[in-house]
Amino acid sequence: MFGKPKGGQPTRHLFVGNCGTSVGVGQEAVTQLFGQYGTATVTVPEQKQNPHSAFVFVSYANIEEATAALSALNNKPCAQAHGRRFVIKHADLKKDQVVWPWMLSNQA
Repeated sequence: MFGKPKGGQPTRHLFVGNCGTSVGVGQEAVTQLFGQYGTATVTVPEQKQNPHSAFVFVSYANIEEATAALSALNNKPCAQAHGRRFVIKHADLKKDQVVWPWMLSNQA
């Protein structure tokens, strides 16, 4: 669903590693934390397909919000996430992938 951005350019989508329900960081906590930087939509991989995945994707309305979140949270201890350090990178929607509503979590 997401991939590396072409040419390394910033996008409005973020890959957030070391995060997710499999490591004890719930979707609500992620939405609250990343929502401080803009309207955040959190996409959690399906547990059936990735039972041990420790990552989520966060999408914003624009690149500025995504960049602000990345700058503020990347590789810094986060109290809301039990002190975990997130690995955050820009991501992009793969053009050939259809995103069905059930793939996306609810907006907060």
